[in-house]
Amino acid sequence: MVIRLAVLAISQKYIDPQRHHFHSKGYEAMVLAHALTSGHGYSFPFPNFVATGWVAPVYVWILCPGALLFGKDGAMVVLFSQISNIIFSGLTCYPIYLLGKRIAGRTIGLAAAWTWVFLPVAVLMPIAYVWDQSLAALFVALLFALSYTLDESSSPWLWAGYGLVWGFAALTNPSIFVLFPCFAVWFWLRWQPSHGRRVGKPLALAALACILVLLPWTIRNWYQLGGFTFVKSNFGVEFWLGNNSEVKNVWTPARHPLTDEKELDRMLAEGELKYNREKESEALAFIKAHPATFVRLSLNRVVDTWTAFYDSKEDYYIQPLGIRPIYILLSGVFSITAVTGLAILLARNWLEWLPLAWAAVAFPLPYYLTHSSGRYRHPIDPILTVLAVVGVARIVEIPRQPATARGRSEAPRSEVKVPEPASV
Repeated sequence: MVIRLAVLAISQKYIDPQRHHFHSKGYEAMVLAHALTSGHGYSFPFPNFVATGWVAPVYVWILCPGALLFGKDGAMVVLFSQISNIIFSGLTCYPIYLLGKRIAGRTIGLAAAWTWVFLPVAVLMPIAYVWDQSLAALFVALLFALSYTLDESSSPWLWAGYGLVWGFAALTNPSIFVLFPCFAVWFWLRWQPSHGRRVGKPLALAALACILVLLPWTIRNWYQLGGFTFVKSNFGVEFWLGNNSEVKNVWTPARHPLTDEKELDRMLAEGELKYNREKESEALAFIKAHPATFVRLSLNRVVDTWTAFYDSKEDYYIQPLGIRPIYILLSGVFSITAVTGLAILLARNWLEWLPLAWAAVAFPLPYYLTHSSGRYRHPIDPILTVLAVVGVARIVEIPRQPATARGRSEAPRSEVKVPEPASV
């Protein structure tokens, strides 16, 4: 936390919004927090505070105290958000330690926690964005640590609490919920043969607790937006922003309704849900007409997710510092070592560590289809940090093994004892 606060203090000193230097991105959450605290409900202020489901609610609620304290002083609300994110990032060290300890012992757990302290992406994210990425990363790390704890427990209270955490995680970033069915399958596979008891009731209890958390927001969206939507309403437009005729590399930010006045007018005229469904249809039509382009754009997003190749071009911190090549290199090395660690664990016991693979494979899938950013991948960065430390530990051990093996194989023949054949 001290390191991140120091970086924040330095960035505040040299901030230059006109030249896009060292200022935090994020508009929607701040606007919604101001709407809530000024008595207009969960709504966007254009044209006259229209109810919205564009942003998941938990992080907006967290910003509300800042909006109450500082009113319309946007710079102070941003600072409140950055300090909140730094706290979330600091707290993430502990579940990282617990997960690393569970995987490979206390030393790996400590190494993973300290890696998180100095990891460039983990230092940058709490400061660079007024969004939920740091809180979402804390939730994901906590859910993984809890999952491996629950693997050895049948306490109904723990399972109910587990479901509550899933619910609030989904209300923070609904993409996290992609992992819920993966964990359900994993619990089922592990409990049946190894525990000799059924996991159906504990899973049902966790699912019920999760539904109870999600239900009020779902009902609110049904009546305020005019139809069912799971937490957020904006998948269709995000899908279209990454799949239309104007996309060059990853997406078209200039066509976003909050940037493009024509698109905003159309959304307000049609309603949020209808507009998003139409945009989803347009994106599907584009993909059907240009399948090769869709494959190319999706591959670009895969590369961007794991190397920050395109995302780093637009970053307000990386660009002014002139460290884009170094940041891309570090991101690529981090991803490679994480994949190495994952491969090692799966080779040892694939069922034990299957959720780690799902985090790396399943979580980024929506962003391969829509559009990519380091911020979008950040919720699984705590898991990747643990995997990277496991990978590095294995790489460091490799040079020692041939020498030891060679020492054994080159022993004098007189010292090698060949056992007598056993008598039958």
